[in-house]
Amino acid sequence: MVSTPERDLAAAPALYETTVTHVRTAPLRNAFSYPGYHWLVDIDDLPRLPWPLRPLARFPVRDHCGDACGALRANVDAFLRAHGIEPNGGRVLMLAHARVLGHVFNPITVYWCYRADGSLACVIAEVHNTYRQRHRYLVRPDTRGRAQARKEFYVSPFNAVDGVYRLSLPEPGRELALTVTLHRPGTAPFVASLRGRRRPATPASLLRLALRHPLTPLAGAARIRLQGVKLFLRGLPIVPRPAPVTAPPGEHPVPREEQTGTPAMTATTPTTRTTPPIDPGRWPDVARVPRAGARSRVARLLAERAFARTPIRVTTPDGPPAAAGGSAPRMRLHRPDALYRRLSRDGLIGFGESYMAGDWDSPELVSLLTVLAEGYEELVPRPLQPLRHLALPTRPRAERNTRSGARHNVSHHYDLSNELFALFLDETMSYSAALFDGEHEPDRAALAAAQHRKIDRLLDGAGVTEGTRLLEIGTGWGELAIRAAHRGAEVTSITLSREQRDLARARAARAGASGSVDIRLCDYREITGRFDAVVSVEMIERSANATGRCSAPPWTASSVQGAASACRPSAWSTGSCGLHGTASPGCTSMSSPAV
Repeated sequence: MVSTPERDLAAAPALYETTVTHVRTAPLRNAFSYPGYHWLVDIDDLPRLPWPLRPLARFPVRDHCGDACGALRANVDAFLRAHGIEPNGGRVLMLAHARVLGHVFNPITVYWCYRADGSLACVIAEVHNTYRQRHRYLVRPDTRGRAQARKEFYVSPFNAVDGVYRLSLPEPGRELALTVTLHRPGTAPFVASLRGRRRPATPASLLRLALRHPLTPLAGAARIRLQGVKLFLRGLPIVPRPAPVTAPPGEHPVPREEQTGTPAMTATTPTTRTTPPIDPGRWPDVARVPRAGARSRVARLLAERAFARTPIRVTTPDGPPAAAGGSAPRMRLHRPDALYRRLSRDGLIGFGESYMAGDWDSPELVSLLTVLAEGYEELVPRPLQPLRHLALPTRPRAERNTRSGARHNVSHHYDLSNELFALFLDETMSYSAALFDGEHEPDRAALAAAQHRKIDRLLDGAGVTEGTRLLEIGTGWGELAIRAAHRGAEVTSITLSREQRDLARARAARAGASGSVDIRLCDYREITGRFDAVVSVEMIERSANATGRCSAPPWTASSVQGAASACRPSAWSTGSCGLHGTASPGCTSMSSPAV
């Protein structure tokens, strides 16, 4: 690895205004972000601040691994030697929080260790937990900063010490983009990312950041502990913390814990399907029935009126509340009270989870759901429709599609890590339905060709040829932009996901299309320019008013819509259903009439 102009930007000291994001995907989903700032320092030349500002940035040796009475350089060198690397006096850059007004907490400290010739020798990732324990991982990243290491340290009370960390630790430049993803067989249950933009390490910059993000280390620790309390209250089981063991200086290996099974909850009755076991550890919201209250009583009133007005047959343990013709699909309620409670708390999400829990079932499930979807707007009589908002949850305010809300929603979903999506997407990294030719049985081997067929159909519909000025709303991972560029189009593609932007740019470069593809981190409401065509794949539900504002007439708009239109026949959905709660926060379900 040789020095590059981008790497030369890593002159230290420097400040980075940062955003830390934690995303937990299993056994239940939780995500949060918090702002702050980090220092990048040369451990041999720590910042010297004017005395009034010194309480805002101190770097005591005791805040990091090794001998608290020694020096940072001596401790790093000792750690390298213990791992068979002989230090040769090369530079070591450390990214960390400074101690601010006596407080410090560093979930992760990163050391980039260079050789005397300026090439990168290795990286040390120093992890701190909230029990005042630390552990260092030594990795040798590839040219893109990627590496992996077996998890050896107890960090979260909700994660056992097993699995593999996949780390993305590129050298800092104008921007900082670090990601740590915990992988276990078939899943990636936790992702943490640190994103930031470089600021000069001047007294004025430090003072501005300290005022904008006061007591950053203390605030970060408080937020992490608060999220832990929330997870505990949601029923996430605690993994016991192993006892400390004797270890070499600078290390804290923790023995692996045995995985213990969680009692399963099974709902069966003589007249119902046998539901699969529900693991409260993995599906706490399904296993736990909400408390009864006024909302559940209103939900019961609305549901029973809806059953009576719908051409379905409903049976309950006490007899049917309503009956339709003999050919009407049947819905069997086994635990009506549990269904109404779930509806009152989670709306359509609760309706689906109640099926998973065995509160209801149907021998004609597809027919039943089709009837309910087709008559959704008429399920509740008009005089009672205002009560829906008292009984059923609406979309959270934080998920509204404002500019700041859109950035949060997209990051919440798409910035989980590119590695996670690569686990289940095909080689084109296309995240939408494909178009098979109908001559062969669809299978995974034909998926990439079917994705290209769909993209080509879309580009043909938009009239994209050589010289077309094309705007793509929603980059994805760049496959459409690359394919359009190969037709000779000049492509502007916009996204709000940093992870997608970075990988899409890299894929375009590998495909030789970077000269014709401009991938921007941009909200569709901020785009300017003149275009001949606008295309979007599964983004029209997020950007309904985007087309026509910046296109040169005559222009063509072409879109592949998400699969939500059947669940809400009204033109636009403002409620909360599974699409919003479990798949894509902030999106808007759109019907065929609205299109």
